[in-house]
Amino acid sequence: MVYIIQGVDRITGELGKYVKIGYTSQDVSDRLNQLQTGNPDRLSVIRTMGGEMTLESRMHSYFSADRLDPKSEWFVFNEEMLTISPIDLGISPPMTKEEREAMIRKNKEDKRRRAFMETQKQDSTEIASKRRSASNHNDTKRLKYITKTTTTVTETWTEEYNTSNPTQSL
Repeated sequence: MVYIIQGVDRITGELGKYVKIGYTSQDVSDRLNQLQTGNPDRLSVIRTMGGEMTLESRMHSYFSADRLDPKSEWFVFNEEMLTISPIDLGISPPMTKEEREAMIRKNKEDKRRRAFMETQKQDSTEIASKRRSASNHNDTKRLKYITKTTTTVTETWTEEYNTSNPTQSL
């Protein structure tokens, strides 16, 4: 979870001008308590976003001009910090379970199709070589047999592929 924490002056109640952009794998309120220790301002979480450390890193880069120190996670507050989205930072939203399963199915089908096409290509190369050989030797009978076999094999390949891959056909 990515969070933005801002200080509030204990005496005046005014929002502080500094914020911390951070990431935690624990509960944000636990992280807030850790940061509160030793801090004179009362800290408050002003924004949370579901995301990983990549989001935190992208936010640090995006707001680098507002950073207090190159090694710090504290920044001068910027209104845009409240509205920027992960998509604005080039991070795609996470896939749903259904989208992930569909992608896996498609990848498997593509892999099967590529393997099938590679086998067909190798077999076609071998058949073409046999045709050339028969043609070079004026072996008409053998050439007719190879042509007939090739047609049958191609029809069988296509039928087998279409049967095992009903969502895609050649």
